[in-house]
Amino acid sequence: MELFFEKRILFIIIFVVFLVLLTTPITEKNSGFDSDGQRYAAMAGELSLSPDLALQAPYCYRILTPYLASLLPLDTISNFRVLAFLSNVLSLYILYQILSTIGFEIRSRVLGVLLYSGSFWTLRFSFYSPTYIDYLTQLLLLLIIFFSLNRRYILLVFTLAIGAIQKESASVNFFL
Repeated sequence: MELFFEKRILFIIIFVVFLVLLTTPITEKNSGFDSDGQRYAAMAGELSLSPDLALQAPYCYRILTPYLASLLPLDTISNFRVLAFLSNVLSLYILYQILSTIGFEIRSRVLGVLLYSGSFWTLRFSFYSPTYIDYLTQLLLLLIIFFSLNRRYILLVFTLAIGAIQKESASVNFFL
């Protein structure tokens, strides 16, 4: 029964993220690259942007998301949106698992996931300004919490190391 419910939760999460993706227009600022997003898009190889943008600190140290986007076969903005979609689905599922680990009942877990989804800065912003890197950073932060709660310290250290090449706050905040 639990496995059946887990599949339903995953379906609901995918549906919610897909619905937000479909209903969120991309910003018109800088042809969809927004401000900081220009730097990350340049790092991912966007030809319409100056390569000098990829060299500006602190953006040039946050290499993970732009690197992953550069590996995908679509246009730059679509590549970032694919990463946003996958990161958001995983983030919501990990949040559900965190709430389960803490001991929340199923209804409260679902409500927590829906409330988190409703914040502009989680799902909507990742599709509105897709060339930002925050959605993958949020996933890593949720993984850090999940691995800490479940005493999965080897995975925690690995996630912290990945967080260091994603965004400094993903690792630094853990130690504060």
